[in-house]
Amino acid sequence: MSSSITFQENTPYGPITLSVWDDKYAVQAPIVLEDATILKGLEEGSNGKFIYEAKMKFVNDAAGEAAKTTIVKFSSDCDGMRVMEREAKFYVDHLKATYGNGVPEFYGLYKGECIETDDDDTPTTVNCACLVLQRCGEPLGITNFRELENDRPFRQKLVKLFERLHIQLDIWHRDLYPVDVLNMDGEPFIIDFSDAETHTCELSVALEEGEVEPLSSLIPCPELSAFLRALETWWLPIATMWHGGLFVENDKVTSAAYIFKRISRKGVLKEEGLSDEDIWNEAVVAWKTIRSHWAKYHPGKKIRTLGITNYEEYLAQKDDRKNAPAKAG
Repeated sequence: MSSSITFQENTPYGPITLSVWDDKYAVQAPIVLEDATILKGLEEGSNGKFIYEAKMKFVNDAAGEAAKTTIVKFSSDCDGMRVMEREAKFYVDHLKATYGNGVPEFYGLYKGECIETDDDDTPTTVNCACLVLQRCGEPLGITNFRELENDRPFRQKLVKLFERLHIQLDIWHRDLYPVDVLNMDGEPFIIDFSDAETHTCELSVALEEGEVEPLSSLIPCPELSAFLRALETWWLPIATMWHGGLFVENDKVTSAAYIFKRISRKGVLKEEGLSDEDIWNEAVVAWKTIRSHWAKYHPGKKIRTLGITNYEEYLAQKDDRKNAPAKAG
């Protein structure tokens, strides 16, 4: 069975006839890919690979189903074709259960011949191949995962998707960056499994947003823990760092006074020229930040009152307690 792909005039290829690479990698052949428009050209380390968007129809589709919008990875480079075969194998062997649900649907791997020209405009017939996948959304347009802080619903879905790939499907992506995540109407999709492997991912803690960051031993998977750290705002940090490396443990904080009493005893702060009131003001800022975090990520949970934030009021209360008569008995 053969399939075909046509390119628009501004792309480097004309019509090409393709065959199924291997029956294992044919979802439903033959297909026709029309008006392939280049999205991404040759780059360093791309293994001669182009990325296109194209309309796809099954030749034997008697129902007249509308054309699907696909992404076509195309290469005439030997290394590039090997990489695509590896990715196709991974889709077929490990991702079938989640096609169209967090990862693209796989439409097949095909091979053929195309005409290329060298620097002297001499035409040469070379082998080529293409990997056809569902087009599943738009790029996030961010440079790091922390930028998802203001889109909590999407971020939560992305964490659950990544957790499902790791825990339920034992999949290790091995190359996850923001460019490997797409947004399709608010649903995250992870792409590019050319470097993926399987592994046993162990997890000893629920990945609940807003909880205090667990010990690394509870999330031993390096990719999963690195991804959550990259989000930065998923966990409440174990500690807030202070001058000279001093810190307070956030899950134990109950008031600004708690922080103040803990850090004001440290002589290092006095050596930096900070007064007790300076330290108090920093403690108030830290306590407000911790409360705000819990209010944001634990809606419905009872949060301790802000309490005293004025330094003079704190000192007065402290004196009142000191001068209070001892209880009888």
